[in-house]
Amino acid sequence: MTVSLWAELLLRSSIQGGVAVVVVWVLFRLFPRIPAHVQGWLWRLIALKFLLGLTIPVSFQTVRGNWGEGYEANFVEILMAILSGLSTLVALGILIRDLTIIRKLRGKSVEASYPDLILLATHMGIRRAPRIYTSWQIDRPMAAGFLRPVIYMPQGLDQDTGKVVLAHELAHIKRKDLVWQWLFTALDILFFFHPLARMVTREYQKCQETACDALAMDACHTGMAQYGRILLQFTVNSKVRELSLVANMAGTYASLYSRIIRLNRGGRPLATGSKLLLACFAISILPTWKTTHAAPLPISESEVQVLAQVAQPVAMTRSDSASATGRVMTLKEGRP
Repeated sequence: MTVSLWAELLLRSSIQGGVAVVVVWVLFRLFPRIPAHVQGWLWRLIALKFLLGLTIPVSFQTVRGNWGEGYEANFVEILMAILSGLSTLVALGILIRDLTIIRKLRGKSVEASYPDLILLATHMGIRRAPRIYTSWQIDRPMAAGFLRPVIYMPQGLDQDTGKVVLAHELAHIKRKDLVWQWLFTALDILFFFHPLARMVTREYQKCQETACDALAMDACHTGMAQYGRILLQFTVNSKVRELSLVANMAGTYASLYSRIIRLNRGGRPLATGSKLLLACFAISILPTWKTTHAAPLPISESEVQVLAQVAQPVAMTRSDSASATGRVMTLKEGRP
């Protein structure tokens, strides 16, 4: 893939993805009672739209015609390619550092057993209950891991608080949030310059946490007042910075306010017609493949003469008696 093609695909994905972000944002403002898990799925589809747009050529004609041999990228295209490479390197460095921190934290933790683990996992439909590690160095509950996620819990939690916290982290595992986080990490890396792409990640994280809050409250039959106090407790006591590819219950004060508002607002079950409408809307968000007829490849004058010499004996046997050179020039111009 050339520098110019990458810049073109990046620009097209940025425009189409940005339009989809605005449309979905307006939709959620007009219909705020759409359930958080449904909103989360739409944000996932928009993230896919951004990223899949980078793998779909604008058209075969553009790829072969504009980026053929001899095309030179301009300064903006080269700058975008350099910044994309630097952003990827920085993100990989941060990711490796955070994974190292998590690995060290696991080495300093001890495996713990919670009596409610198996019951909650079964109730929430999780076939394989994850391992739980606890340590005094952990000040917020969090789930980490791609293939075999584990849960990290602070020590000293009472039974009721521990059950609610455990249910929230199990909700992350049930929803496969730790897998989907890779998608949004890639979105932040490749579209580091796009403010609407960053907004997609923020809005998805809010929907993700709200959906897990709702699942945890339902599994533990916890009231809004008690659950809000637990959220506030971890938000106040949390001192460890945010880590990449980790789902944690605590957040900022702004996100805490947003989650409480969303939980109080609630979300009514969608009717069949609304589900079909949202499904059609979701399909329209995804990028589409565009194929056109390829433009003729450029042929030099020397190639015309060589092809004419090869085609001359064949041309002499044809009844129309057209010259071989003329036939080659016709092919060069792209005419049948």
